[in-house]
Amino acid sequence: MEDEELEAIRRISISSNSMEYENPCGPCLEDSLEVEAVSYCGTCKKHFCVSCKRMHSKIFREHEREDSFINKTWPPAHNYQKEPVKLRRECNIQLLKEDKEKCHVISCSFLPDGLVLLVDNFNRRLKLLSEDKSVLNTLSLPEKPHVACVVDKMVALTMADQSVLLLAVDRQNIKIVSVCPMEHECHCIAHFKETLYIGDDQTIYKYPMNCKNNKIFYSNKSCPRSVKYFIINNEGTRMYVTNEVSGQVVILNMEGVYLEAIRHHDMQCPRGLCFGNNCIYVCGYQSSTITKISLTGEEPVCCFNKDDGIVSPVTICHDTNKDELVISQWRNNNVVVFELMHPSDDANNTLADSSKF
Repeated sequence: MEDEELEAIRRISISSNSMEYENPCGPCLEDSLEVEAVSYCGTCKKHFCVSCKRMHSKIFREHEREDSFINKTWPPAHNYQKEPVKLRRECNIQLLKEDKEKCHVISCSFLPDGLVLLVDNFNRRLKLLSEDKSVLNTLSLPEKPHVACVVDKMVALTMADQSVLLLAVDRQNIKIVSVCPMEHECHCIAHFKETLYIGDDQTIYKYPMNCKNNKIFYSNKSCPRSVKYFIINNEGTRMYVTNEVSGQVVILNMEGVYLEAIRHHDMQCPRGLCFGNNCIYVCGYQSSTITKISLTGEEPVCCFNKDDGIVSPVTICHDTNKDELVISQWRNNNVVVFELMHPSDDANNTLADSSKF
């Protein structure tokens, strides 16, 4: 149902001869169709063909639009800058005997000890991965789990039955310590100091650690899934929220006040996101991309796409110590692991190459 709603919002179903255009239609390209754009939306930062333009105009009447016969100074349709990678691999996370469904990991987190915690929604299971990304430990759950976050030395996990679990996680065991029932749906969760932030589809609630007496931190009722995933920076000054329908990463201060929104034409239906080195990596579910948003002022760029084996990414996490990314994809028994290349690695390789001569 979720994907059907997105299809209805965004329009997809058009055919054309395979041609190469300077400015192809963005939605059609996502269906591997090449159709010339006749319009550009300055709000969405996307190009549209005749059919897509018609649907887009009906839904988003207030958006800024430039038509081909008025203005041909549109920005380029693509901005791809691949992240330097030392190693790419795929790691199987399926439990052949226990898993009844295809794996569907909707949350992944690096723990302080370097292990990775996966939330397999379809199989109602937590999976702990070792340093080499093999399944080390698991916990079967009575309901579908949603999103996990690290809370000091513990892990908090939102559940489909409107509850939050607090868990103790180590190499030998994953154990439920407490259960906190909630009065609203619980999807995403984040933690800073003595506060939990728990989101449903459109609202983020602020809770003390005992999960009582919540306050509304932020709410956006303009569209469904306006609050998909969110993260908080280490300083506790900013929250970054993905709005799946509008294709934005919304930036809030820690009073819940809107500061700005970031869009990118290759970031369609953003879902999971994580901090990297001076940047944020964002999963573009429908565009099959990972977008890199700089925290130092540079323009956002697409750093991974289908050419890198990324198809419908859902969630992502980053290990600062190893500079490693783990990415889960829609209904996929593998996670993709990228070991990124430091500038020092490049320098060392250059020195090593020069020593041969």
